[in-house]
Amino acid sequence: MDIKEYVKTARKPRSHAHTDLVHAVLDYFGIYPDKIRAWQANTAALAIGKRFVRCGRKGQADVSGIWYNGLRVEVEMKIGKDKLRPEQIEFRDEILEMGGIYVECRSLDDIRFLVEG
Repeated sequence: MDIKEYVKTARKPRSHAHTDLVHAVLDYFGIYPDKIRAWQANTAALAIGKRFVRCGRKGQADVSGIWYNGLRVEVEMKIGKDKLRPEQIEFRDEILEMGGIYVECRSLDDIRFLVEG
């Protein structure tokens, strides 16, 4: 896929609500550094000369992290009626199959069980 084709099919930018939820989750996890270390996992696609370069993995979650016992944690933010896309479902299934933790998060309540038990 060349850059012009990508631009035509690229999803529109996410809402502020989505970004606000990502930041709220990262801030919440930051309160518990002895339990979880987390970071925003961005993806990008760009043209470098005649090459098309993708950074990150299509379908990866919005927030990645490591739980205190070494388990991988992935948190995908969804707002309103948003649903997981097929590539996100594939990524979720791989994480769960390998013993990781995957959360589809619509509010902070969806991740509180991780740190508060």
